[in-house]
Amino acid sequence: LRKACDRFAETTKTQDVVKIAGADVDLHDIIVKAAGNDRLAQMVGNLSQQMYRYRLEHIKDVTQHERLIEEHEEIYRCLKNRDKEGGAKAIKTHIYNQEQSVLNQIKNKPVKSSRKK
Repeated sequence: LRKACDRFAETTKTQDVVKIAGADVDLHDIIVKAAGNDRLAQMVGNLSQQMYRYRLEHIKDVTQHERLIEEHEEIYRCLKNRDKEGGAKAIKTHIYNQEQSVLNQIKNKPVKSSRKK
C-alpha cells in the first residue's frame, strides 16, 4: 500500500490521466483485497467499470491531485496504525469527495437529448 500511494503521487506528475487512473485503481484494489471481504470486493468490482469514466474526468482536474494524494496518505496512515475509527472517517471522506466530484461532473455536462425536435 505504501508503494501504491507513492506510485500514485509520482504518476500524478506525468499528467497522463490513463496512467494516473490506473495507479488509483491499483491503490484501491490493494485496500479492497486487504479487507478480505468478498462482498465488498464484488461490489467495488461491479461499480469500478461504471465509475471509471468519472474517475478519468476527476483526474483530468489537476487541482484535485494534491487532495487525492493527501486522502490516500491519511487512509494509509490509519491502516498502518490500525486506527479503525480514523480509517473509517478517512475512507468516508474520500468516498464523499468522489461522490461530490461525480455529481458536479453530471451537473456540468450538457445532456444530449435523444428526442427528435
